[in-house]
Amino acid sequence: MSLSLQPFCAKEDDLRGHSESITCLSFSPTGDYLASGGEDSNLIVWDPMKGMLVHRVPINGTITSMAWDPDDIKHCIFVGTARGTIFAINDFSGPGQDQDSDILTGVDAPVYAIAIDAYSGVIALGMGSEVHLAKWVLPSHYATFKILPPPPELLNTLPDTDKHVRVHGIVCWDLVHPQSQFLWTIVPMHSHRLIGHCLLSPDEQTVLISNLLEGMDLYRICHCHPYRRFKYTADTGDNLPVQVAFLHDGRAVACGSMDGNVTVWDVANEDQIQVLPHDGHPVQAISAYQYRDFTLLATGTSHSSKNTYIRIWHSDTRSSRTMIRRLIHQKMAQFHRLCHAVMDRRVADVIPWRWLPIIFAAVILVISVSVVFVRIEVSYTGKGKLADPRQINLAEILKAVSNNVRLIHRGAANMLGSWAQALQGEEDFADM
Repeated sequence: MSLSLQPFCAKEDDLRGHSESITCLSFSPTGDYLASGGEDSNLIVWDPMKGMLVHRVPINGTITSMAWDPDDIKHCIFVGTARGTIFAINDFSGPGQDQDSDILTGVDAPVYAIAIDAYSGVIALGMGSEVHLAKWVLPSHYATFKILPPPPELLNTLPDTDKHVRVHGIVCWDLVHPQSQFLWTIVPMHSHRLIGHCLLSPDEQTVLISNLLEGMDLYRICHCHPYRRFKYTADTGDNLPVQVAFLHDGRAVACGSMDGNVTVWDVANEDQIQVLPHDGHPVQAISAYQYRDFTLLATGTSHSSKNTYIRIWHSDTRSSRTMIRRLIHQKMAQFHRLCHAVMDRRVADVIPWRWLPIIFAAVILVISVSVVFVRIEVSYTGKGKLADPRQINLAEILKAVSNNVRLIHRGAANMLGSWAQALQGEEDFADM
């Protein structure tokens, strides 16, 4: 086992607040909150570090899915129910402070999945056999503006499958195209083709799915054959969808289990690293969050009203090499995201307004340096004198600014990429 994959240890006190099965768990984008939902129609927001209940919101119906808004300033969470209702809950800093919004879809079907685009704020909803795209339309309402066309249905060998569920594997859609064409598909190799839960890896190169049969499968993007398979046996007679999670920056994976034994696997060699016991209570919901120097894993039990609880597991990842590599990857992702947003004229979606004075000062600095370079280049005649600024062509200044920005972008990206490759090589060598 890699030295950086440290074992998980359970915190002393479990989180108790649900009276029935816990169906889903989700950490907030900053890791400050943990949201839990279940069959008792309650959304509970926790402080995972202190182990305290922050807010409780009654929901009309069993909670089947949830997702946080990627904008960490809003503290908004979207909740879907088995009755087909979807709520957007904002500001749960204290009792009576929440402001609820609903999403109008015109469909009465269970909400199996929710995802939010960080750039545009568009919400994708998996409802029954349809995929809806919704957006904000009124101060307190969201509404569907497009329904994606159904992809070809796959052959399913289970005769008792819910007819409201369309079996089509994993589909990547091109939302820019007017007809919303799908770019590629992943057809699960197991016989019934059903997927209990899926999750994109931190590097966005692989997809982890719960196959509702014998464990989890890890697929590379655009490939239909599993890259890794993680098998476990649980002879309990129940076969419910369980959540999956990536741990340690994607180097380990875990999923829920009907026998209460949550297994952690090493992605590199498919070895079992650790088994997290829950006294035989089924675990349907799990969620993980990677902090700077440790990882938290939350697991929620089900099928036992007297022993329904959330257990927080802690793993120390304080490794200077791992921390530097994670920081470099995060900065590279932020840097490229900023550059693409500027090119697409969507700066406000990425840059907080409080940064604008700093960015404005940096732009002025780049322009000033570029003007000096142009003056030297235009007027240098061997005597070291600078030309009159009125003699400088504006096109030359803009060209110099563009060249300087391009050089800064290329140099920073190359430098960060070299550091990341070097650290990755050192870590791979150490793990051999």
